[in-house]
Amino acid sequence: MPQGRLNDRRCIATGAPLGPDARALRFVRSPEGEAVPDLALRLPGRGAWVSAQRSAVEAAVRRNAFSRAFKAPTAVPEPAEGFAARIEALLAERALSRLGLARKAGALFAGFEAVRERLPGLCAYLSPADAAEDGVNKIMARLAATSPATHIRLPATSEAVSAAIGEVGAVHLGLAAGGAGRAAAEAAAVWAAYTENPPAT
Repeated sequence: MPQGRLNDRRCIATGAPLGPDARALRFVRSPEGEAVPDLALRLPGRGAWVSAQRSAVEAAVRRNAFSRAFKAPTAVPEPAEGFAARIEALLAERALSRLGLARKAGALFAGFEAVRERLPGLCAYLSPADAAEDGVNKIMARLAATSPATHIRLPATSEAVSAAIGEVGAVHLGLAAGGAGRAAAEAAAVWAAYTENPPAT
């Protein structure tokens, strides 16, 4: 997508500008006149952008922002809360799928020691919502001293993450910089931001 188009983005719910690095969700208007999420940024047509937060999606629905953005009546198939919940489920599915792909590509490392040893070469450190704080804090201290990687607190249990990547007891996860690791980190960060639990730096 041209850089100029990214620089011109605004959240249709709030009117706030969305810079090139801002996490945002793209929607298109389907031939049937419905707002459709385009999480992969591949669907044709004019796009409308909403900040990657559940509250912003709910506000866009309540304020009829999709119809204004597309300059045509645009339906949303569920009430605001239901539509926002469906978007969250899609983001979770996408992020967990990307983590599984990163694991298969050798770009995801699981386990306290495996992550701690590889911190200098990681783009992100991930921990599930139920990870023990002491272990997370130990890796965070090492990360702060040795790596520019970000910490993403996943809005899911270790059981759900373990099932997605095929690794029992997935509590500490590291993603290698570049390729599949970077794609998985971005998908996870958008999911975390959407649940209003943004990644810590």
